[in-house]
Amino acid sequence: MRGFSPQVVFPQTSWGGGKASGIGRELGSWGLSAFLGIKHITAPR
Repeated sequence: MRGFSPQVVFPQTSWGGGKASGIGRELGSWGLSAFLGIKHITAPR
């Protein structure tokens, strides 16, 4: 069976797997937040 499935690609949207695929998502602010960690830093003035 042969078929053709046209895909519309929007570069602004996230891409990559989620959940157990281990790839993660990239592009977009929600994708960037997956790579960030919040830390509390105290320093003398």
